[in-house]
Amino acid sequence: FSGADFSGRELHSNRFENCRFVGANLSRTMLHRATFVGCDLSGASLAGSDQGDTDFRGSNLSGADFSDAKILRGEFAGVALTMGESGAPLLTDALAWVEGTIVDVATHGDHDVVVVAVRAVGHREGEPLAYFRGGFRNLD
Repeated sequence: FSGADFSGRELHSNRFENCRFVGANLSRTMLHRATFVGCDLSGASLAGSDQGDTDFRGSNLSGADFSDAKILRGEFAGVALTMGESGAPLLTDALAWVEGTIVDVATHGDHDVVVVAVRAVGHREGEPLAYFRGGFRNLD
């Protein structure tokens, strides 16, 4: 599907596994319950797309354009997205963000330590939360 033009179409309940959508045009596409597992969407345009329960698990989204995209349903319903420097979608209202490339993953006990070559970071003012003793708490 690399370079394909899906603009303005509806992809309901479609499942794509290990497919290449490099540079594909998915702008203004309705992606409801669409699944892209292990796909390469690098450089794809998803600008203005409506995403309801869309799953990008394990997919390469490097350089993909999510500008003006909206998440309609699911865990992030109604959350606004902003484009990062690499083109990755960022949560607009996040207090902090990091963009980078995973260099290594090491397992230590029941945790994975992820080493990242950082490309860009940012933050904004706000009240942070911490997960402590089984729950989310303010840091006052």
